[in-house]
Amino acid sequence: MKNSVLLVLAALLFIASLWFFEKCGGLFGTKDYLGGLLHMFIGFSLVRAGVELARLAVINRGRSAG
Repeated sequence: MKNSVLLVLAALLFIASLWFFEKCGGLFGTKDYLGGLLHMFIGFSLVRAGVELARLAVINRGRSAG
């Protein structure tokens, strides 16, 4: 149960990061470079958090199986 919740949260973070990257492209298109960079950094942070949650789910799955 805990693994599935972690994987769902990781997937939601990846989806949220895609939204931030999409906004980042729009801001760069309108030459709002500061806003674009801030959205890009937030997107990368969300990707990193999603990877860590997915890694935690894999580690917990290994512990429960053993």
